[in-house]
Amino acid sequence: MIHLTLEHGRAVTTMLAVAAASVALAAYFYRRNFRSLQPREWWRLFGLRALAIVLVVLLVFRPVASFEREQVERRA
Repeated sequence: MIHLTLEHGRAVTTMLAVAAASVALAAYFYRRNFRSLQPREWWRLFGLRALAIVLVVLLVFRPVASFEREQVERRA
């Protein structure tokens, strides 16, 4: 079973909330600059910006994935 935890005991929901708020704020502050672009270009640039923000949030929260496997011992 794979278990996802964050360093220093932070909650995963906190990381997701910070990422969502950061992406929403980026969209809000860059809306004037994106008006001069076509919708396809806007979505492409916004997707790249959102990806960069999510990567930075992941680096800040330092997620740790651990894999635990149960071993069944057979009788000899």
